Amino acid sequence: MLFCSKLAFVLFLISLSQPGFADFRLTTYNTKHLGRDSGDPQKIAAMIAGSDFVALQEVNTGDTGAKALAKVAAELGLLEKTKFCFALSEIPTDAKERYGAIWREDKISYVTQDGKEIGECPKFAITLRLGAKHADKIIREPAVGTFKEKASGAKFVFATIHLIPTAKHPETEVEPLFDTMDSLPGKYAKIIVGDFNLASSSPSFSNATRRGFLPALSGEVKTSLKLKTKEYSQAYDNIFYRGCTISNASVGNPYVKFPTLTPSQVYRQISDHAPVSATIMLSTVSPTISNAH
Repeated sequence: MLFCSKLAFVLFLISLSQPGFADFRLTTYNTKHLGRDSGDPQKIAAMIAGSDFVALQEVNTGDTGAKALAKVAAELGLLEKTKFCFALSEIPTDAKERYGAIWREDKISYVTQDGKEIGECPKFAITLRLGAKHADKIIREPAVGTFKEKASGAKFVFATIHLIPTAKHPETEVEPLFDTMDSLPGKYAKIIVGDFNLASSSPSFSNATRRGFLPALSGEVKTSLKLKTKEYSQAYDNIFYRGCTISNASVGNPYVKFPTLTPSQVYRQISDHAPVSATIMLSTVSPTISNAH
């Protein structure tokens, strides 16, 4: 188990006997242009089953993306026998893709920028705002939002990102991304997830570590998929966190979930990435964060 800080370690030790603590299962998933004709929302939902909160990258910017996101949320609700809300982000500068989020209505609430809690799913998708202190330095600016775990009342600040491809040097966007997270208001836990097109072992994350952010998957844990063989390819997707505790981080396996599908069928119907999940433990006590960098 990894700990965000010394305070988080203490909180974990006493969490079983004290009120004000809760955990939830978070998943991040690059869905390979959700809304494409070949995509299967039912299979995508099966890959994220068991999640309380899901962040999605590569959602198509047109109506097909919005409809597919709603369908995945509905399919997930059928699997879990409960209702899931969903949100679509504003469209980043490159205008080729946007972000999405799905969360369990009885577990998580969305908190608006003016502090209003939306505890029940609205009829239409909530809009996740883009937020980047250095928007000119991040091509696909992160979508950000504040959410609350209902049982404990603990809030967390969330962001999802898809950094530029490896050939365009995503390492140049890492520092402005984490500086953006530092600039977001509130003393709540901060969680940034997505497809970084980099392994967490990349030296570009060293300053993020000094800021107190830790990866759920350390080193070179591969998360993207090969096209022609049932193997993982690159260590791109991850969950970075501060002011909370993470356990049970894992990478989903579509080849186990759907053993009869070929690698190319997985690509077309589901994604060229696997989902990354972890259990997040929050506290209602505001974490003390050192921003030494």
